[in-house]
Amino acid sequence: MNDRQWLTDLYVQHSDAVYRYALRRTSSPEDAEDVLVEAFAVAWRRRTAVPEPALPWLYRTAGNVIAHVI
Repeated sequence: MNDRQWLTDLYVQHSDAVYRYALRRTSSPEDAEDVLVEAFAVAWRRRTAVPEPALPWLYRTAGNVIAHVI
């Protein structure tokens, strides 16, 4: 599987869960969308370090985005 397909599959599998996580912890849907985008951008940049299963890692990454950006 190539890297783009990996990211596409990761997004399809987990974007809803990560968005809902971010929405519960931010003040607006727009902020939650920003967190979602940044969490997947980090996953792309660190794709060789993303473990399987990826969802707990994505939650932690989204939490770090919220703590440091939002």
